[in-house]
Amino acid sequence: MSTRAAYTPRYTFLIGLMALVAAASLWVSRKPDPNVAVADVTQITQQAGDWSAVGDIPIDEVTMKQILADTYVQRRYVNSKGQSVDVLLVYRRYGRREFAHRPELCFPAAGFNIVSKDRKTLPYAGRDAEVVHLYADGTRVQRADGGSGLPNTTISYFFASGDRTECDFLRQQVVMAFERVIPNKNGWTFVRLTSEVPDGSDDAQMLAAQQDFMRAVGPSIREVITTDGKPRTASAGAPSVASTVAAR
Repeated sequence: MSTRAAYTPRYTFLIGLMALVAAASLWVSRKPDPNVAVADVTQITQQAGDWSAVGDIPIDEVTMKQILADTYVQRRYVNSKGQSVDVLLVYRRYGRREFAHRPELCFPAAGFNIVSKDRKTLPYAGRDAEVVHLYADGTRVQRADGGSGLPNTTISYFFASGDRTECDFLRQQVVMAFERVIPNKNGWTFVRLTSEVPDGSDDAQMLAAQQDFMRAVGPSIREVITTDGKPRTASAGAPSVASTVAAR
C-alpha cells in the first residue's frame, strides 16, 4: 500500500504572503489614486415623492475623522403625515479602518435600550435589500437640558457599494479588507435611517415609513454613491449645506 508523506504547512510562504498583503494595503491607504471619483453624499436630493428635507443634522467631526470618512451627511426628511426619517450617509472611497460606529453600540452608549434586533428589507437598486432593523427605547436617555426621556426610535441600516448591499457587519469587513489591496470602483457607504416613533404610532408603522422613504429617495442615494465611470468631482470633508436642525 502506498503511503503519503505528512503534510507540512509552508509557514514561510504564508507569512510572506500575509506581509505582502499588509504592505500592499498600507501602500493603497497612503497613496490613493488622485484620479478616481469620490462620492459627495451631501448631493442627495432634497425632495422626492412625499419626502422633503428640512435641514442637516450636525455630526461630530472628530468621529468622522476617526473613521476616515471622505464625505458624510445626516439629513432630516419629513412627509405630509408628519413622519420623519433622519438619513445618515458615511462614504469612504477606500477600505480604510472600519465602520465601527454601529447603532448597536452608539445608541446604548447614548442611553437607549435596544428592545429588539432583526432583519427587514428596504427598497434599493430595484430590489428589496436586507437590512439590520432595531427598535430602541429612549425613556431613560438623559437629555442635554437636564431632563430625561426621548421618543422610542426605529433604526435600519446597511452598507452599499453601487448596486451591491450588505447588512452583515463582519462580511462587509472581510470584503473591505480584501479591497484594501484592490479597491472596488465605488467605495462603500454606511446607510442608516432613524425615525422617532410619535405617540399613537409604533415600530411597524415607522419601518413602513422608512420603506416609503427609500422608494422615493433611494434612487438618488444610489446615483450619488455609484462613482464608477464618473470623473473626480467631490472633495473630502464635511457637508457644506447651510441649513441645519438641532442634533438630538
